[in-house]
Amino acid sequence: NFAAYGQAGFEDADDKWLVDVAGRVANFSDFRLTINGKVAARFSLNETFALRGAASTGFRAPTPGQQNAFNISTIYDPDIMDLTNNGTIPSTSDLAELYGGEALQPETSVNVSLGTVYSEGNFHLSADYFLINVSDRLTTSRNFELSTEDIDRLLDEGIIRPGGVLKRFRFFINDFATRTQGIDVVAAYQMESDRGTTDLTTAWNWTTTSVTKHNDDTLSPLRIRILQEGLPNLRGNIAVNHEFPAGTRALVRASYWGGYFDGETPYYESNPSETIDYPGRMLVDVEGAHTFMDSYTLTVGAQNVLNTLPAEYPGAADGVGNRYGQFTPFGFNGTFLYTRLSYSW
Repeated sequence: NFAAYGQAGFEDADDKWLVDVAGRVANFSDFRLTINGKVAARFSLNETFALRGAASTGFRAPTPGQQNAFNISTIYDPDIMDLTNNGTIPSTSDLAELYGGEALQPETSVNVSLGTVYSEGNFHLSADYFLINVSDRLTTSRNFELSTEDIDRLLDEGIIRPGGVLKRFRFFINDFATRTQGIDVVAAYQMESDRGTTDLTTAWNWTTTSVTKHNDDTLSPLRIRILQEGLPNLRGNIAVNHEFPAGTRALVRASYWGGYFDGETPYYESNPSETIDYPGRMLVDVEGAHTFMDSYTLTVGAQNVLNTLPAEYPGAADGVGNRYGQFTPFGFNGTFLYTRLSYSW
């Protein structure tokens, strides 16, 4: 492929306007000519308050590995109590085309963000809204399973060969679109006194994703729900860090993850009342450090000091015995204690 890139920036004499423009032209031999760009601007209303925004387009071509994916594994199938072949096959193979596979196309996206910045004295605040639309998004299809009748028919038609039959297979697709939008808020405040310096910081993010277009033949309801609800919509933390005059530092941080959906099988059912919706959790970390002899720092801390664990996975007995869901965003190892000695010069 061939690509050219250019960028230009502008800043007025009063430092009120800052504008940045960038563009990229790329010609892919397997796809098409694409032109993408970005414009970002910041306007200062006064010394403490400013507005900012950006808009851009994106383009991502499928990798050779996605276009020609062929990965076969032999696993034990408890339903038939025997070994069976499973795998990912090229989307343009004869077998994949029978189930909706086709040549992969590039992903395209449109991104927009708007925000504000406020800074006065020791207080700083930023808030931004973002919107990302992705078309022709790449992912793997749902798993297709061949019955004995399907295998016999495909053998007769010469689509598959004897001895190389895949009972369960999937392939890459990009026939769905998503819209992701959210808000980022970050704030910081510093207090100074005879007893030291205290930094208060907090950062919060709310993000939601919706599938705006999809193909029912290749994308299952489970996959759609994972895309839309598989990650917490709300995530945030609040931290207090205090530095004492004598070289001692103390940190307390609380982190929150909102609820999310877990699509782990075999517990998943198409009936929403039978699926797993995990509740939100808050974890607390503490850390203390002391610097001595001007170069050595001893740190002692605990991550997840309250030993907060995710809700237990109710399908453990029917699966592989995992007590907690494997997709928990903060892990399931509980409290982690650590100590560290560092030297600087």
